[in-house]
Amino acid sequence: MNGTGTGNGTGNGNGTNNGPLLTLRAALILLLGTLTGIGAGILTWLGGASPAQAVLAGAGASALAVTFFNALID
Repeated sequence: MNGTGTGNGTGNGNGTNNGPLLTLRAALILLLGTLTGIGAGILTWLGGASPAQAVLAGAGASALAVTFFNALID
């Protein structure tokens, strides 16, 4: 190696640009979807459903909430 490269030597060596893993918008949408799913699951469980049914209800609500908030937040 003769050291004639054009880089400035400040990279981390893995080919990334050290940007955020998620954008702020994506993080907010996923957070709101998760909170909606948790809330729906807890309310379902408190309503007398089995824990398995509550988890399924929460997962469905979370998926729908992510879709909803993705369309809502621009």
